[in-house]
Amino acid sequence: MKKIKYLSSVSILPLLLFSCASSLSKEGKWIKYSVMSYITASDYSTVKPFAADMTLRYFISDSIKNPDSFEETLTSTFEKDVKYYHYIFDRHHYYYNNEEKTSYYTSLKTINDSYGTNKEVVCPKELYDLLKEGVRYTELTSGYFSFFSGRLVDFWDEILTECSDNVPYTLLDPLFNYKDHGEASSKENLIFDEEIKEHLISLTPRLNK
Repeated sequence: MKKIKYLSSVSILPLLLFSCASSLSKEGKWIKYSVMSYITASDYSTVKPFAADMTLRYFISDSIKNPDSFEETLTSTFEKDVKYYHYIFDRHHYYYNNEEKTSYYTSLKTINDSYGTNKEVVCPKELYDLLKEGVRYTELTSGYFSFFSGRLVDFWDEILTECSDNVPYTLLDPLFNYKDHGEASSKENLIFDEEIKEHLISLTPRLNK
């Protein structure tokens, strides 16, 4: 477990891939298993893990003893891991981590909500490692990639949803201008304010320890 103090809004969209394969020369069969179940957040809203259809595809050899037990164990583990990673990577909801509903998983939302409170947050290793890499890639790309863009992502998600309903993007984007559109770069239009820049610089040494 690691400790961090501050992080601003994080947007992270993770892709979980898992495969278990064997040589095609062996006798057996390919199995596909999809995570279809939804999960319930602490506010009782129903959430689809990672807002995506996730499928496990694996090869099961005829040499495996008790294939039904193997399949049940593998699919159960896969679904359990998908849910767990969603619990800690979600920045919108809290999830209870016990049946008594007395405490929550530490997640991106936990970290975002702690910003400015001077409270330390005990962070799961998987989440800590992801955040550390996010800071590194943000610096390496000079902000062209940045995980400090959660609210911006939400803003554009709403716009794209409206565009899918055949509303012209020129009416939905308040910054769109035909004259300036071809001259200004995306970075200039979406540059972070000084507070976020300073915060990113101050945060990096702590994450590198």
